[in-house]
Amino acid sequence: MTPQRACLSRLLPSPSHVSRAALLAALALLAFWARSAHALVAGEPHRIYAQHRVFGGAVVTGNTLMTASIAAPEVNSGLLPRSAADVNGIPFDARLEGAYLFWSGSIDGRVDRDIDLTAADGTFFNDVQADRCVTVPALGGFFYCRADVSNLLRDRGGAGSFNGTYFAGDVDAEPGFLRPDGTCVEQRECQAKYAAWSLVLVYSSASAPAPKDVFVYDGFRHLDEDLNSPGIDRFTISDFDFPAGGRATLAVFALEGDSFLGVPPQDTDPLVPCATCFDYLKFG
Repeated sequence: MTPQRACLSRLLPSPSHVSRAALLAALALLAFWARSAHALVAGEPHRIYAQHRVFGGAVVTGNTLMTASIAAPEVNSGLLPRSAADVNGIPFDARLEGAYLFWSGSIDGRVDRDIDLTAADGTFFNDVQADRCVTVPALGGFFYCRADVSNLLRDRGGAGSFNGTYFAGDVDAEPGFLRPDGTCVEQRECQAKYAAWSLVLVYSSASAPAPKDVFVYDGFRHLDEDLNSPGIDRFTISDFDFPAGGRATLAVFALEGDSFLGVPPQDTDPLVPCATCFDYLKFG
């Protein structure tokens, strides 16, 4: 395969706006390496974490652990005790080959190195310990942790195979603090606060028609604009076998998103990518 370049940007509408951070944790089914940067690009680049060749595939799910108010929808001002996310499409005869849990948030005094997880069959795992955590210091600090939960979930498929609803929570993170009128107490950091989690399940199945390569890359990147340019990072996608005419799926755990900024979608032209959108990803 000819290596492809991926360009990721975080751009605010005007340099005078409140600075917001954008962070990327691992969850890629392809490889990423940093090539060049603009404005602020900090943290750890993506490196291989897990690799599987299976007759099967992978599914990715997750959810936010914060909520916003009607008065200030651009600020994550409430920390949730837990949140739910669904998994669908895993065959009934599937075997779980790997399960990887990621969580991240604004640092609230310390890095929260454990998380509660509930499997699709209802089994509850209290204080799942992280295998690794990474921090970046900007805007009050952010953390990201990962845990290999393959052994915890391998026998927890239940009647619906591994499909169903998963819950994660009890993560300590600092929300954005608001005054009664909806304005930020800390203007510079308020809009950057977040907390979220994501789960990757890799499975094999006797009914799968062909083998697939699944790559999980691990990293934690902080992108932010300055007065002169947006935060841009470029990556090369490589190091995997790809047949002519084949198809691939890419999943990224992208953090500190504001849902209202994508409604309606800014980038609607299928041929000309948007280079001035708040957040964008392009290939070529």
